[in-house]
Amino acid sequence: MKLTQYTDCLLRVVIFLADQRKETSKEELSDKLFIPPIVLEKILKDLISGGILQEDLNRKYTLSRKNEEIRLYDLLVISEKTLSLVPSTGDNSNTYRNSPWYATDYMIRYFYRELQKQIEMSTKALTLKSLLQVFRGNDHL
Repeated sequence: MKLTQYTDCLLRVVIFLADQRKETSKEELSDKLFIPPIVLEKILKDLISGGILQEDLNRKYTLSRKNEEIRLYDLLVISEKTLSLVPSTGDNSNTYRNSPWYATDYMIRYFYRELQKQIEMSTKALTLKSLLQVFRGNDHL
């Protein structure tokens, strides 16, 4: 899995807002995080529809959930739409069964499924609060 630049920007927005703990304008986010306004607009829209952000009447943004309620998994799904390691090939198992490489293919698919489970478990366990604690080295977030 390769995360996109869009995901990087989305994570920076959420971490910045969690660290600031105050309402922040789109202009301030764009200026301080060096994110082009057009990209930031989509990020904010996606985070609002994903239930991570809220926008007030003054067009300022804050997190809509506590840091410990926002999981890395949720942010990655909002941004990447899927955490799948490999593209789906459908359920054409007959195609592979006729191949001399069927056993190898089966083992590789098993490996990908297991790796996928581990990625999902670890990203579901990692919250915004725990990320900030690692970087700040304290427990009062």
